Amino acid sequence: MVRVPSVEQEDAKRLHRERRRLIAERVQHVNRIKGLCATQGIYHYAPLRKDRLARLDDLRTGDGRALPTRLKAEIARELKRLEVLLEMIATVETERDVILTSAASTHLNAGKIKMLAKHSCPPEYWKIFCAS
Repeated sequence: MVRVPSVEQEDAKRLHRERRRLIAERVQHVNRIKGLCATQGIYHYAPLRKDRLARLDDLRTGDGRALPTRLKAEIARELKRLEVLLEMIATVETERDVILTSAASTHLNAGKIKMLAKHSCPPEYWKIFCAS
């Protein structure tokens, strides 16, 4: 017989699920940007660096030409999407960390999470241990 999770149990899983989706989407955007650069012989561009937009202006194709205008605009738009996504990930991770730092946390797994954090378990693994 399958036990249906309560509303509170299901809600406790939300943060982890959302973060997992956002990370997967971040990977898609980074891969798209790297793929667009690779078509022009650019293999050293790192879209997750803090100076990503500034470095975009300095990019040169494999044969030394400046990036084509439309390609540069497309990469810039992808970088803007990535910026929004990185902000969302930071927000979710901050919300997750509040569970740990709040003494009066009402999160279903707050006790387990605090114990795991005390033993230096990375936050990404909390969901695995709290599921049991």
